[in-house]
Amino acid sequence: MKDITNDLKERIDELLAMRAQLQRQLDALTEREDMLRSMLEYERMRWPEQPALPGLDKTNGHRLWTPLSRFIVDALGSYGPQSVDELKRRALDRGHDFKGKNPARVLNFALVGMAQNRIVKKLETGKWKLMHPADESGQLGQANS
Repeated sequence: MKDITNDLKERIDELLAMRAQLQRQLDALTEREDMLRSMLEYERMRWPEQPALPGLDKTNGHRLWTPLSRFIVDALGSYGPQSVDELKRRALDRGHDFKGKNPARVLNFALVGMAQNRIVKKLETGKWKLMHPADESGQLGQANS
């Protein structure tokens, strides 16, 4: 029988070398993670300075409903799917203040922002409808009426 103690010591040394190499890789990954987390924190601090889409303002990650987004939800809930022109007519009838901006454009941007947050969706007909929890796709242009 052969004495394998030297072979076992060599294997242990190889494992220790591999462990040291892996530890250096883990240390490098931890350093990269820390850097990315710092960048993320910086971006989170900068976020409130960036303008929100009309219709959805965000503060500290929580959605705050604006009068326009509340109007859209109310109108779609009361009247069903609506085109931007129909929503514009209803908003102007209610006296919504678009602050000198093009009402259809403001509504469209708000609807797109709300669609990205899965609140509304655009149908193939071009009309917008409220999303329901049963709507799985959440995709623009999908018709589920």
